[in-house]
Amino acid sequence: MILPQTERRRQKELFADARRLYRQTGLAPDVLEKIDAILRSIANPFTLMVVGEYNAGKSALINALLGERVVETGVTPTTETIQVVTSAAKPSTPKLTYISSNHELVRDMDIVDTPGTNSIFKHHQQVAEDFVKTADFIIFVTSAERPLTDTELRFLDLIKGEWQRKLILCLSKCDLVPENKLAEIRQYVHTHLLRLLGEDVRIFSVASLADGLPAAKTTGIDRLRNFIISHLSSHRRIRLKLNSPVLALKKVVTQGAAKQKPLLPLIDQEMRAISRLNSFIDQAAKDVLQGVDEQKAVIDDIFKRFASRMMDFIDKTVTIGFVLQQKLGRKHIRLELENILSAKDNPLLQLNNAVDRTVSYTSRACKTMRNQAVEFITENLNKERFGGDVARKKAFIDREKELYYTALERSRAYREVDLDTESNQLKSNIEAGFRSFLTMEGLAVGAGITLIALLQGAVFDMSGILLSLTLAGYGFVLFPYKRRKMKKAMQVKIAGLNAEMWRITQQEMASYVKEVVDDVRAIFSSHSRFLGEEKTKIADFLQHLQEITERIEQFVFDINRTYDR
Repeated sequence: MILPQTERRRQKELFADARRLYRQTGLAPDVLEKIDAILRSIANPFTLMVVGEYNAGKSALINALLGERVVETGVTPTTETIQVVTSAAKPSTPKLTYISSNHELVRDMDIVDTPGTNSIFKHHQQVAEDFVKTADFIIFVTSAERPLTDTELRFLDLIKGEWQRKLILCLSKCDLVPENKLAEIRQYVHTHLLRLLGEDVRIFSVASLADGLPAAKTTGIDRLRNFIISHLSSHRRIRLKLNSPVLALKKVVTQGAAKQKPLLPLIDQEMRAISRLNSFIDQAAKDVLQGVDEQKAVIDDIFKRFASRMMDFIDKTVTIGFVLQQKLGRKHIRLELENILSAKDNPLLQLNNAVDRTVSYTSRACKTMRNQAVEFITENLNKERFGGDVARKKAFIDREKELYYTALERSRAYREVDLDTESNQLKSNIEAGFRSFLTMEGLAVGAGITLIALLQGAVFDMSGILLSLTLAGYGFVLFPYKRRKMKKAMQVKIAGLNAEMWRITQQEMASYVKEVVDDVRAIFSSHSRFLGEEKTKIADFLQHLQEITERIEQFVFDINRTYDR
């Protein structure tokens, strides 16, 4: 039988496009095997296949249709291979036994006898199932003594459900049941077929064909043979040969879509979960940094108390008496600083504790955030598809240690006073102020000489004492101004230290929180990308499947309209 080239080309294109789609997407790889099996059936001649349980009378039915003993019959499952009755002689293979016949039924088609669907030889049933996929039309034989057994119903479901093959049913051995039961059996078979297949199936009743060559026409064989000849005309065979494979392809395509379509809402559900997780992480990070900001009041208070101590220090050191008592030296000033800053309640020493508390709080809050995120991931993301590592703890712990040491190191300059530097600077400021005082009111030369003498340990005379008193009087006027100026400068400096200390603290804590957030997001970021890509791939896949399905329906419609004769 030669198929029309135009229709054959359209048929090939449908299979090629479906096969290419499944191969490129990698979705449902098992479908490719089914498509290839259907493709192989197209290359075969038109095939009329007889299937059923062993001892149902399949082989005897074929012999009766052909009017000669062509295939082997027996009460045991004798048919171990596929027996193909054909008009042309062909060499047999381990799986196929070719038998030539000149009967008109096999002039343009092959008749195939299969092993029993419930054979005691396990490979028999698999052979029948594998080969029935290539059939173009099926005669299903069931015994009136045991109609539609469980294995027969399962096999029928495959024929019409997965393989999409046209069939008729032959109720064999009708003469072996009482006449009054036969109508009931036919109704039983008809009802079950209608429920199982969703359509009316032609049922033919035939008598027992034990020897394969019935002597009388009352067996029902002639009626069945005439139906085959009339129903499977040349045009109808072309229609079946063109439509049956693409209808099977449509079934396969539909099954592929049915497997992938439910994944879309699951992917959407996971994507929504990831969106909630991102929102949670953003809010948790804000909460952590807000908690860090609450430490600012503590640090401000520390620097406030530090400023107060330094004001006391300036009040004590920036005086005429301090200068004249020869305590202007750097060592003396350093000693005074040490006395003020070495007290147990020294505010600067408390910066260590403040930094420790800030680091500890940030670390603890970030751990809580991470653990909650991991728990959320474990509960809400598909474990089979999820490729993240929820046990990323080493890097997290290392960053916690790094945060602690970095924060301490960066804030060291603002937690510890360099006494040598501060002493030298204070000494220089006091000397500069004292020199300015000496040059006032034209007293620079005389007072300078007297001051040098005093500082060098010269013997005090009356004029020296008077000069000292005079200087002291001027000092009471000048030094308060100098003290206020130095105190203001110190306050500005400490305020700058406070601001810089807080800027560094915020910067380090924010950097740490960001690293933790990045670490948590890294756990599911690849999965999030995978979900987006998978959703796009499945959506495109389903769209292309829908297009192929519509083309199949149009193809079947065109074939039915052209070959409906």
